[in-house]
Amino acid sequence: MLPGSPTIINGSSFVYAVKGMGTASGRFPGEFTVPVVRLIQTIFTYVKTQQWGQGPVLHLFSGASGLGDVRVDLSSAAATDKVDVFEWLKSDAAQQRYSVVLLDPPYDLSPKKMRSIGYAGWKPLATSVPHRQAFATWARQWACSVVWLDACAPKPKGFDRAAMYTLLPGGYHRVRILSFLTNPALVGSTEVVVKPDLPGQQVLFP
Repeated sequence: MLPGSPTIINGSSFVYAVKGMGTASGRFPGEFTVPVVRLIQTIFTYVKTQQWGQGPVLHLFSGASGLGDVRVDLSSAAATDKVDVFEWLKSDAAQQRYSVVLLDPPYDLSPKKMRSIGYAGWKPLATSVPHRQAFATWARQWACSVVWLDACAPKPKGFDRAAMYTLLPGGYHRVRILSFLTNPALVGSTEVVVKPDLPGQQVLFP
């Protein structure tokens, strides 16, 4: 089961919840907090219960994280493939089916910091149309599901929203959104069945 309550928005149903994000330890920039890691692992566990969920897990923009069987990042020592993500998507290694693609692209770094990690002139993925289209085109063919952490809630064409989590960091820090998307072309429909007697259910814009 995915944590959260079934929700209907514009006729589409998915699981939704608001969760505390916790505090980063400060070991490295952009690290996942403990509650976020637990939520991601819960989604991974859910995926493994599905018929289509037995393939490898791919982590793009993986940074220093150890999550994922294949971790792609430009320069992190923890990455299994140290290469630009969009160059990697064109490689032979990318041409296989992944049960989950975990996506944590840079979205809140200064231009100076972006230059220091090798992404000079790079825009956040959600606002860069060429990069966004390149990822969506690849993902429609090879990604059974996508777990996307960002400052917004992207949903590439061809994907269904299975769950969305608003992550509250506290203080004056930016709210994050963790989206769990599934690819009906590869896994079939995963729309949440919404029952009117479920506690905490929200029905918005029916």
